[in-house]
Amino acid sequence: MRGEETAPATVTVILDRLFEHPLVGTGFYSPHDRAIKRAVVREDGGYDYRFITGVYNACTGTLFSDYDYAEARRTAALARRIAGAPKRERRFRVGRGTGELVHEQLKDFGNFGERQMKLKHPQGIHPYAVCVLRALEAWKLKLCRCELVVFDPHTNIGTSIDMVAEDSKGRTVLLELKTGQDYFTTSNGSLLGPLARMPQFRNCPLHRAFVQLLVAYAILRKFYDHRPSSCWVIQVGQENTTPHRVPDSMLNRYAEIYDHMAAGVLARRKDRRGGKKKDGGGKKKKEDEGIPENTKKKRKIDRTDGWFGNVGDYLF
Repeated sequence: MRGEETAPATVTVILDRLFEHPLVGTGFYSPHDRAIKRAVVREDGGYDYRFITGVYNACTGTLFSDYDYAEARRTAALARRIAGAPKRERRFRVGRGTGELVHEQLKDFGNFGERQMKLKHPQGIHPYAVCVLRALEAWKLKLCRCELVVFDPHTNIGTSIDMVAEDSKGRTVLLELKTGQDYFTTSNGSLLGPLARMPQFRNCPLHRAFVQLLVAYAILRKFYDHRPSSCWVIQVGQENTTPHRVPDSMLNRYAEIYDHMAAGVLARRKDRRGGKKKDGGGKKKKEDEGIPENTKKKRKIDRTDGWFGNVGDYLF
């Protein structure tokens, strides 16, 4: 970041073609629903809005199993104590909401420029976001778009790509950002589906991020007629910023892996619809007829437009 008037980066014809694709303008993130949605044109010219199944939910049970992040954190901390590693001093405040804040600040920088980012976040820029921008400059990657929503129009499976960048040769690079996570390679078993036959990949946060980025890669290849040159998972922490490249052995099997995941998601939806019909057309039955309907506890929905509370709570 070299000045107050830095503007969003210009892109080559290849990326322009991607950003102008008809599907790009129909997928978006809804802060109200905290979910990805797509707009579908009706015959009368109006729009219907449909929810998109997020890639994390789509992959869970089809390409990877559940992962206990809390247990992984405790295991990693215990391993450091057993090894006699000194307690690390935090140089700045981190915690719940850090990832959301860093993603938002990078989105504002990549989509609107440095000036707009600083106007929106007068409390300051989180050090994690600064580390990522400096790393991109050192790696000679030009940030072109952040939080780009892509989806499969046939199955409504989609994701929001953290960062779309361009290398020095004009090739597209996909980046997935992960903050913290000292237990990045701590696994609790193998992956599922076609990935189960690839023992070098385990059910750990790093390889789970590989899988999520692979799905975005597959969607771009199959439905957007765009072929990124490489995919990277960027792990940013208080000590350093580390890039992890998605291996070609995984990318080369994108079609097989994606088709397996999509088939699993469609099968789950079919089973869910069948279960609703058996229960009486999808109507929820009352467990106790003596309890009035209006006294049931309802789940609170966060309807704030912001990402995560007060920005100043998570800075330094």
